[in-house]
Amino acid sequence: MIDSQNAVLLELLQHSQEMQVLMDSLETDTQALRTHKQDVPAPLDLSHMTSSASWTSELVLVSELPNPIFKEKGFSLTLRMSSSACIDKCLFTLGLYSQEDPPKPVTKNIVGGDYVGKKALRGTLQAKPDGTGLVVFPNVVVNEVSSHYVNDGFFLVVADPLRPEIRPLLLKEVTVRARKSIRHS
Repeated sequence: MIDSQNAVLLELLQHSQEMQVLMDSLETDTQALRTHKQDVPAPLDLSHMTSSASWTSELVLVSELPNPIFKEKGFSLTLRMSSSACIDKCLFTLGLYSQEDPPKPVTKNIVGGDYVGKKALRGTLQAKPDGTGLVVFPNVVVNEVSSHYVNDGFFLVVADPLRPEIRPLLLKEVTVRARKSIRHS
């Protein structure tokens, strides 16, 4: 009887050790995911965008950017690639950054009652160029006002993170204001 109990206890100990190894690996994976999630997106490296690197192509603004942009009011953004190289491989992403040093990504709304914690930038945030090199973001919505940030403005950046040979478009001093409410007297 003691031998059978020892065998059961040994089996239980073995299962317990296997479970501990599994739990440790799950904890490691969870911490890696948390670290990765916090690292994306990274602060903006302006030196890379403004240096005289050897780009094969660059993005040029074709449409007019509203000035100011009104919070939660959609607008479109149209760009053109200066070269047709690798048009079929590009996927451009739109990002919003603060104008501090170094610029930090603005991903969530920081002030505003019901809007706190909501995405600061939404709508069409990725676009592929057409056959002629035209890149269109048909509906971009900013859900944060620039007065809550340093220097009362944002950087709006369009880049393909996988294509460093294409110079990103950096729009400086982008102002976003609260929409005017219409009140009847």
